[in-house]
Amino acid sequence: MKCVFVRFLLSLVLICVSFIPFSCEQDKTPVQSTELGSIILNSEYAGVTDVRIAMHLENSPALATLDLNRDDSLIFSTSMDTTDTVFLDTGLLPGKTYTYQAKLRMKEKLIALSSPVTIKTADTTSHNFTWRVDTIGALTSSLNDIWGTDPENVYAVGVIRHENNEWHSIEHWDGSEWQEHEVFPAILEGIFGTGRDDIMVVGTELGYAYAANWDGQQWTQFEMPQYDWLQAVWGSAKNNYYAVGLSGTILHYNGDSWTKMESGVQYPLYDVWGFEDGSVYAAGTDFSNVPGVLLKLEGSGWITIIETGPYDPQPVVPYGSIFGVWGYDSDHLYVTGSTAFLLQKGDWVKLNVPNSDVFMERVRGNSVANVFIAGNYSLLMHWNGLSWKRFPEFYNKPWGDRFQGICCFDRDVFITVREASSLSYAWVIHGTAR
Repeated sequence: MKCVFVRFLLSLVLICVSFIPFSCEQDKTPVQSTELGSIILNSEYAGVTDVRIAMHLENSPALATLDLNRDDSLIFSTSMDTTDTVFLDTGLLPGKTYTYQAKLRMKEKLIALSSPVTIKTADTTSHNFTWRVDTIGALTSSLNDIWGTDPENVYAVGVIRHENNEWHSIEHWDGSEWQEHEVFPAILEGIFGTGRDDIMVVGTELGYAYAANWDGQQWTQFEMPQYDWLQAVWGSAKNNYYAVGLSGTILHYNGDSWTKMESGVQYPLYDVWGFEDGSVYAAGTDFSNVPGVLLKLEGSGWITIIETGPYDPQPVVPYGSIFGVWGYDSDHLYVTGSTAFLLQKGDWVKLNVPNSDVFMERVRGNSVANVFIAGNYSLLMHWNGLSWKRFPEFYNKPWGDRFQGICCFDRDVFITVREASSLSYAWVIHGTAR
């Protein structure tokens, strides 16, 4: 009888205990979201010394406060009146990992806590290069542009003449030497590709537009006498290329044929670049009147983003001539010419580059910390994420040569050079970071 009574008491105690709330342990559990709100935290961009963080709120109550912590420090706090906000965290260290977490609160009451997001800033790259200079062709040769998939598969285009007066159009670098690749009945000005089996070249045949496409096995040529001389090309896929040229010419390739697009300008366009989000930019200038132009593809048409004026002592937008355009992503767009500017998240920033007022023809890179600018008088500059460096071993004003095409990889850069003399050789300069 006693045993039965003891078992009854134990059962009663266990039932009672199971209904006791353990409030202390529940308070220690991070609140990811509640009926009052939740937070989604994402990294939009990681630079060398800054990161951009997007915060999205769902079901957020009015007058709630959003706090953002980096590691153990509160770095941002605001009263939210919208569902989305972006914060740029600056003054960070290169190559360092940081952890970010956001919380939503009403006064001191915690409403929601985001999942932590770990972000590593980009590291700086080296300014120290070992240089190799290769002479391509005989006198009166010229190289205008260069592109490759990797440091052992690079193509340079132009007009390369031989001692016997024969000539060809493309040179190929296989990692050890330059070799003749192909002959076209044209002067090639630009080259770009999406892979080893998809390369597009553009230029002119007898003053008219010319293009050819490599599919990995053979070249297909496009003769387009109805269009003007082409200067540059960029594409995102085998069926999506844009080429720009003289008289404001813009052509689009859909995988089968080229069609003309209205640019809205009549003077030359010298460069084109685009991004995965579908945005494409074209740059040009009218040297007779100095104005430059930056165009952007909007839907199926082109709009003018910038049409420059003369020198502005307090510039907030680019001025003078515009010749080159390139970007790491659509929020970081470089333009070069008389000046160098960066369009960063909708705002123009004038770059403090050591160009000594020399014209800057081309800008290319492969990361936020590895950007090259080339120009007249053998001008070559490098951005390593923290500083610009001009390479004095090449710079030679007023007798230097024209540094034109740039192809950039993690540790290697290739530059095409047109000698200043009319009886010129063509060069390729190959730099390898030490």
